[in-house]
Amino acid sequence: MSFNSINSTNRKVSIIAELYGDEEGEHRGIISALTELERLTPEKPLQYCLAIHHDFLTPLYDGDTQHYIYIETADKPLPCFYSYGREVHVGDTLSGIDPNFIADQITNRLRNNYKLTEFIYIKAIIKRRILFKQQHAPVIFFVN
Repeated sequence: MSFNSINSTNRKVSIIAELYGDEEGEHRGIISALTELERLTPEKPLQYCLAIHHDFLTPLYDGDTQHYIYIETADKPLPCFYSYGREVHVGDTLSGIDPNFIADQITNRLRNNYKLTEFIYIKAIIKRRILFKQQHAPVIFFVN
């Protein structure tokens, strides 16, 4: 890509870098940047033809100086679970359903579960963790 932008006969190649768009906020990734990209389109007459996901960059072996573009990404499934309980009196906990207990059981089954490991070349990717857990009426959490 950089070779073509430097050696292009057209010389009208632009590269826009959007790094970690909203990754730690609403977990919307590039979707959060679409409004800005749409705003720039008429202003700069841009045509978007390629997007490279940069989140998983790693050498193939120690000392590897090559740059790789991965078609798939590692550790990107982000399941969401909604657990809803049944309210009971504080002294009668056995007659209800505790949504926190349900959420904890799901978390325990996902966290560091080797069966959910992704293998990319010789690397094992185990990064399941809770990103967000909320308790108001429902308990909602995201697992990465």
